[in-house]
Amino acid sequence: MCLLKGKKVYIISASKIFLCDANFTILENFAFAFDEVILEIDKIEILKRKYPNAKLIETKPNSLILPAFINPHTHLEFSANAYTLHFGDFFIWLKSVINSRQILSQEAKEELIANTLTQMQKTGTATIGEISSFGSDLKPCAKHSMRVIFFNELLGTNESQNA
Repeated sequence: MCLLKGKKVYIISASKIFLCDANFTILENFAFAFDEVILEIDKIEILKRKYPNAKLIETKPNSLILPAFINPHTHLEFSANAYTLHFGDFFIWLKSVINSRQILSQEAKEELIANTLTQMQKTGTATIGEISSFGSDLKPCAKHSMRVIFFNELLGTNESQNA
């Protein structure tokens, strides 16, 4: 394994790599070298020469590498919501959230929240900003491989709901 300043270096290649640049460039038959961050993007042969001891990560034919998405405002405690909240006008929606969130939070068990996190990862989300009213989503977030920034929300809460 190649060590760059004490860090392990990896190389992963793909049939296509989507760059999130101004032109939405798609690179064909490229690779990138990384440790904790992407070090370089180039043809795999060039990266193998530059990082001869790097660990190669195999990908399947016709693979595509995309940047991960960040959803900065999630409410996993409402994972049980299917038809309860009223969408459209913000204040009507907000009132439906305040009126329904305790019931929705009670229905959103750890397994449902974990499944929701897994589904989000499958669609390309790697990091979330979780907004929590009751804290019932903390444990499944801590156990999951999703990167989570956790916020405690006070909007519309009262002591009797938190007892």
